[in-house]
Amino acid sequence: MQKRLFVLVSMMLFILVIGGESGHAQTVSIEFPVNPMVTQKKTPLTNEMIHLEGPNAETSFYYELLSDLQPGDYYAQFYINHSSILIAPSSLTVKVDGEPIQSISLAEKTSEFKVNLPKEALKAGMHSITVSFTGFLKEGICVPQHSTSNWVTIQINSFLNVEGITPTIGQSLSSYPDIYTGTPSGKIQVVIPEKASMETLNAALQVANYLTQRSAENSVHVVNEQEVRSLTNNFVLIGLQQEFSSSWAKKIVTKNELPEKGLQISQMKIVNGDAAVHALLATAKNAEEFDKIDVLTTPSIVQQLTGEKILIEEMPVVNKQVDSNKVTFKQLGMQDFTLDNRMNSTNTHFYYLPVNSKNVTDPTIELHFKYSDIIASYEELTERPDSVNFSDGKVELIVYLNGVPHAVDMQALSSKGNEDVKVSVPFEPAILKDSQVLSIQVAANGLAMQNPCVVTDQKKWIYVYDDSALSLPMATTNPSSYLTFSQFPFPFAKHDNELIIVVPDSGEVSENELLRLYGSLTTNNATPKISIVKTSDVNESQLKKSNVIFVGGPKMHPLLKKKDNLVVAYQNGVAQLTEHGFIHTSTGMFAFLQPNVWNNDYGMLVFDKMSDATSYLPKELLSFIRNTEVSSNVIVQVNTDQIFTNEQWIDEKEEQGITKTKDENDYFGWVAAFIGLMAILVLLIVFFKRKKIKG
Repeated sequence: MQKRLFVLVSMMLFILVIGGESGHAQTVSIEFPVNPMVTQKKTPLTNEMIHLEGPNAETSFYYELLSDLQPGDYYAQFYINHSSILIAPSSLTVKVDGEPIQSISLAEKTSEFKVNLPKEALKAGMHSITVSFTGFLKEGICVPQHSTSNWVTIQINSFLNVEGITPTIGQSLSSYPDIYTGTPSGKIQVVIPEKASMETLNAALQVANYLTQRSAENSVHVVNEQEVRSLTNNFVLIGLQQEFSSSWAKKIVTKNELPEKGLQISQMKIVNGDAAVHALLATAKNAEEFDKIDVLTTPSIVQQLTGEKILIEEMPVVNKQVDSNKVTFKQLGMQDFTLDNRMNSTNTHFYYLPVNSKNVTDPTIELHFKYSDIIASYEELTERPDSVNFSDGKVELIVYLNGVPHAVDMQALSSKGNEDVKVSVPFEPAILKDSQVLSIQVAANGLAMQNPCVVTDQKKWIYVYDDSALSLPMATTNPSSYLTFSQFPFPFAKHDNELIIVVPDSGEVSENELLRLYGSLTTNNATPKISIVKTSDVNESQLKKSNVIFVGGPKMHPLLKKKDNLVVAYQNGVAQLTEHGFIHTSTGMFAFLQPNVWNNDYGMLVFDKMSDATSYLPKELLSFIRNTEVSSNVIVQVNTDQIFTNEQWIDEKEEQGITKTKDENDYFGWVAAFIGLMAILVLLIVFFKRKKIKG
């Protein structure tokens, strides 16, 4: 209770601090090209084909309106394909917000249909569109309809027509981040000063990465003010007032007077004649204030943003994401859910494990659920005279981890139905493989009544709580144990450790290269606490306290040049990659991983390139490092963009190490035995000599 009260009070204080002004956004008129794009008219309903299997199945789609709409030509257009042997009364029924709107017969070939949205579905807020499929293959009484031929698919080109939707945007910060997410045709720019401080750059990268996770691929970019040629979409402006030099940006950032302390966030309407776009502005008088930029990247705080302008003087207390050996279903993205005859499985969810999967020992699935009394009373019900109603078989709950099933026999449980149950299911650590990514799906068998001769309203169900969890105990290991890229983005993405990214003074690394790096460090929509510093501003005491990533090798970073224990050795500034099995002359970019050379409790990653390579952080290399399951600690990208690892070299080295250790142990064993025999021989000689003298 005290904890809840504390959190509530913290949030109330936060609201007092940020209590912004309401009303319409400020308008700033500028002499700069403003050319907003035309809003996209059609919104796809799905990004993949959806397969529904009969005799009964359904799926749902969701959309959100930021404001009420006037009645107009708003509709959902469905393109479908279905089995050619379906007969009447096979149908698709569409419900909008739970209300039936339209049913389509599938007895004849149907490839598309249109569903007009009712007035209630045009109001601001979240709305759902549910498509239910009922399929029949044969006429007659007691004819089973289950078959692989009983199906319908919803095609990827189905869409929601949003022509004319013009939600009232810009009135409040509550429209963030919705109106700042990028689309294939609507790019979002995060604009920084031409000569931005490292604190400003880090803040911009944090916000840009947050928006990137919610946007279409390659639709969010960080640019400096001098690179902007025209404003074609809503944009974000981040920097200190005194840092900006362009006239158009200075006019925007000086619109409001800044206090001496705090980070000010405001939303403005930027106009040039009749053309207008919206800008989100984050600015302050001192760069240190950008340590509060989390207000724009923490979902629980973002939800509270309101008004046209707020001042953050102190960050509210929030429940920080902490790495743990227990991962709940809620963290996996699986809220409380029910499995029944209509939905007998969840979607497959993917999650980056916060632990080194190689060190997991004796893992278990800790399930918390309750289930219907029909399931619990199966044995008793089958003995009744009307047991035909319950002859559909037993029920099992199945959890798929990386595609491997783990089942719970529901009838073997001792509890009664409608009671909370907790079950621990062990699984093999090998299932986690070498990858940090886990896939999980929960399903059930036996929930559907299969007997076509029995019509019953009895429903089997299993309700699974989202505090169910994966327990991943860790074996005790040396913190300086061998690091490989199969573990990436860990340990660098650990939320309870800080990360320092060191960049060259020369400015050879672009903002969007760094944005790609930030993206590769994002796990489960969160990043670690990141600081970005120039090599001339970092010292060894800082590097001892955190994980560290160097962009550039010893040539760019004097502190690295002093170290002779790097995984990749350098001679006269040249990386000796042949020692790891690579052809030196064909290498473009490369990366190597090892314990932090200043404190092996942490990790260190170095990105470097040969002299003729163009980038330290190419997209292909980062993508490979993020997704690889290969146990290597050196990765190279050659000039043809092919990528190679030193996995085989490592395996051979480890085998040689094991053999060498074994041989050494054998050698020392023989030596010890020989010394022991010699000692015994000496003692025997002394004994007999003394005996002879006495005699």
